[in-house]
Amino acid sequence: MSELFTYRPTPIGTAFHDSDAFIKMITGPYGSGKSTIVAMDILYYALTQAPAPDNVRYTRVGVIRASYPNLIQSTRETLLQVLPADYGSITMGSAPLRGLYIFPLGDGTTVHLELVLTAVATMEDADKLRSANWSFAWINEASEIESGIMEFITSRIGRYPSKDMGSCSYSGILLDFNRPQPGHHLLATMDNPVLQLVNEHGLEKEIPIAVFTQPPAAFKEIREDGTVVYRANPDAENLENLRGGVEYYSTQIASWLKIGHTDYIESLFCMLDTPIRDGQAVFPQFNLETHVSKNVLEPQNFTTVIVGMDTSGIHPAATFWQENQGKWCCLDEIMGIEMGLEAFMEEALVPLIRSRYPTCDVIISCDPANARDSFTALAPTTHLQRLGFQVYLPTSNLPKIRIRAVEVLLNKQIGGIIISPTCKGVIRAMIGGYHYAIRRVVSSSAGKVYNSKPEKNDDSHLADAIQYAAMYINQGVVDKSTEKKHPIAVLLQRKRQSLRTIM
Repeated sequence: MSELFTYRPTPIGTAFHDSDAFIKMITGPYGSGKSTIVAMDILYYALTQAPAPDNVRYTRVGVIRASYPNLIQSTRETLLQVLPADYGSITMGSAPLRGLYIFPLGDGTTVHLELVLTAVATMEDADKLRSANWSFAWINEASEIESGIMEFITSRIGRYPSKDMGSCSYSGILLDFNRPQPGHHLLATMDNPVLQLVNEHGLEKEIPIAVFTQPPAAFKEIREDGTVVYRANPDAENLENLRGGVEYYSTQIASWLKIGHTDYIESLFCMLDTPIRDGQAVFPQFNLETHVSKNVLEPQNFTTVIVGMDTSGIHPAATFWQENQGKWCCLDEIMGIEMGLEAFMEEALVPLIRSRYPTCDVIISCDPANARDSFTALAPTTHLQRLGFQVYLPTSNLPKIRIRAVEVLLNKQIGGIIISPTCKGVIRAMIGGYHYAIRRVVSSSAGKVYNSKPEKNDDSHLADAIQYAAMYINQGVVDKSTEKKHPIAVLLQRKRQSLRTIM
């Protein structure tokens, strides 16, 4: 018989196990044992599942991570370590990976635990889950996946076992992740730990989320002479399972310092809101201190708002800009997930403009390719003009020209940009979420080699919207005599006139 896995829960691990919340999140530094904590939770729920009439406790768990290599090398290995090796395993060579563990308990019942390990990074990937029937799910390293996937998975859990097989004793989602990068959607969830779901009748339901945060593995200290030092935390969790205990983190910190990666130390160990530069940032001139406002920025009445809009694909995005005291201010952002352009305009764009910019003229700068909406076969300009908006199409869509338009604004002391701290997606894209990926197949004695075009990812949609706004700000001129008098535009104009009369 193989050696049994010895597990001693940490204080935060104990709190995590004690909770039966529908959604449980645990976040902490690198090496803190988060994955093991969740894997033990999976085993616990399999052991406590109500037995079927045949005295078998049936459980099926969906296990999600962004890529199959990580599922195989990390997630699978954690599960193999925790689950009883004499009674099952997790197969290789197929997608998804499947595991089956069947073992007896002292009360005469038998545990029948199925595991389905699937790689899901984007909402497009989530299509493969539409037929899934799980008891509950684990999203491993949840910060790697797009927003919206957690909400989608709520429709696939609590579906196994059936009533005649004992019903599902626990239905929920378990998540673990390191400290998310600035602007990441999980940070917003942690700040407001509530999941809003809409059922088939259109009724909204708010579900509280239990968030468990482990202590940092290290602290950043700034001495009187300005020197920055990093000190390992002797009270970090999981030290007994790390080679050398607290010295493990001291060694890791020293290694990262040798190659100048203080961003990794501050994010992965100190759990600070420091962006990790994975790849080469498209806008290295961007600076959080210079370009992000300390206070929330609000719209000005009767001031033109420039909307940069990415109209391509099923992730339309828009950024909202106004000039104020010589600076172009980014006030708002919106992005659709698996949403057609017309729905995005009617359900997100127009309501935001009505509520936030009712007295303002609106100019929308968007992709000059003007690709037709895959849902309606209509061009974006047609949609926008029907709604009464002025539309500007830049003269070029070349990435280098669009990027240059943003660089011009970033380099200006007067007439530059300032971003409201509420625009977390914009900030995330600017600090490096929008980047040139490393060319994995190229070796160079001169160092890393990057792709010539920015990577398409979860941050590129808002980045494109920023660029279209910058192209108008730098070179666009709109003839207001061409403005369409659509009912929405007429309504807004009347409201502006009435406000002017009152004032």
